[in-house]
Amino acid sequence: MKPFPLVSVVIPAWNSERWLEETVQSVIAQSHRNWEMVIVNDGSSDRTLDLATELVASDSRIQVISRENGGLCAARNAGFSYSNPTSDYVIFLDADDLWEPDMLEHLVGLLENSPAPIAAYGLCRYINEHGKFIKIGELEAFERARWGVENGKPSLWPLEKPTSFEVMAVYGPIVTVGCVLHRRTSLHIKNLFDVSLRVFEDWDLWLRLCESGCMLFSDKLVLRYRWHESNLSRDGAMTKKYENITRMRLLQRFPANTERGRIVRVGARVHHSNHAKRYWREARNHLEAKQWVECGADFLRSLRQRALCFTFFCL
Repeated sequence: MKPFPLVSVVIPAWNSERWLEETVQSVIAQSHRNWEMVIVNDGSSDRTLDLATELVASDSRIQVISRENGGLCAARNAGFSYSNPTSDYVIFLDADDLWEPDMLEHLVGLLENSPAPIAAYGLCRYINEHGKFIKIGELEAFERARWGVENGKPSLWPLEKPTSFEVMAVYGPIVTVGCVLHRRTSLHIKNLFDVSLRVFEDWDLWLRLCESGCMLFSDKLVLRYRWHESNLSRDGAMTKKYENITRMRLLQRFPANTERGRIVRVGARVHHSNHAKRYWREARNHLEAKQWVECGADFLRSLRQRALCFTFFCL
């Protein structure tokens, strides 16, 4: 086993002066020291480039490239292209998230000891704008509750079982790219991050990667996920739009008469059925509290999810 495999860390940064330095420091503090970092200044109008340049001067493992603003996916793709082609592993870290100090050591160790999986990832936990833990247990529960399709039926995946296409086809059970360490050899695919997707671009990538391999899941906290007003995932209408686009592409890629086509369709029904049940429970809670507006909104959401479930049953 190689003692110090090289890890390429790609950080896209657009107007990220508020948190960039703290994020970079969480990489510098890693117990695994053999890494390189590519900061991609994506046309920032604040002090992001100046700050990145200062960080480059302070650590020879860091480099920065600047480009016209092209969005998150294009910035990640550019950073990957610029990174060392001989590195063993690649990870994409958003400029506002933080790593636990042993994150790289832990995930590198998993992949070094298990040569088959294409990637490894761990748990995330919310932090607020000031770096304090919030909603403790919420993200961890989401990532642990992995539903998959086995023998044509929905199944709750055991914690020790890798995340495979059968799980990804239900819903991407991973919070952010920054908690996933990829083997570089698995990333040489066409259209790494799809620039046409504003969100769910990570789920789209992992779906394509899992067509040829699985991802190790570690029930260990590795990343602190910052929750703030600028998170794209907080735009509910946009997330629904791009989730549906991604799922419809998946349905088109795998015909219903194929094994993976059947997995995709069962996965879609499971996902929307689970959402319908959750909204129904919330509607009942609002009803008991005499919160009529909230009750009506959740009831309509439940109906919409049941309609989507029926739609995927017919496809």
